[in-house]
Amino acid sequence: MKVVCAGEAMIEISIDAPGRQVGFAGDTFNTAVYMARALPPGTVDYATVVGEDVLSDRMLSFFEAQGVGTGPIWRHPERLPGIYAITLDEQGERSFSYWRDHSAARMLFTDGFAALEGADLVYFSGITLAILPPLVRTALIAFLAGFP
Repeated sequence: MKVVCAGEAMIEISIDAPGRQVGFAGDTFNTAVYMARALPPGTVDYATVVGEDVLSDRMLSFFEAQGVGTGPIWRHPERLPGIYAITLDEQGERSFSYWRDHSAARMLFTDGFAALEGADLVYFSGITLAILPPLVRTALIAFLAGFP
């Protein structure tokens, strides 16, 4: 079985955490991590687009350390990963700020669906669909309609 999770992993900045922690997360990526933990090694890949910068390098290393395959990931020469910051109010309620309008992941599938080849299962979220350009979103839905 081969699973491909597709979407946007982002740089996470925890403003109020000790040392102002930086990590990597996202709805579809988090799903890929938990699937990789539950399934045999080499079963789960992540399809996204990242930059060619140092944080993208670290992001890819983190993906691999979590057991998530990076084969379907494309590196965009001019775009960077999206970023979000988490802050806490006095009651501990989390609040999020996003910088993702021009993230590399918005280029996902703009060159076709080769990243999904060989997959038995494709996982994506509403957020995945929301970040895609409308024509790419429509093409993805049409592609998946003919999926085995």
